[in-house]
Amino acid sequence: VLSYIRGPFIFVFNFHPECTYENYHIGAEEAGEYQ
Repeated sequence: VLSYIRGPFIFVFNFHPECTYENYHIGAEEAGEYQ
């Protein structure tokens, strides 16, 4: 899993072909609703 913040956007990528991370938490600097 690779994640980064670029401006107001948070990008999260999973490059594993078989595993998914449904409840994986990524920290964000600002509170809000994220999808």
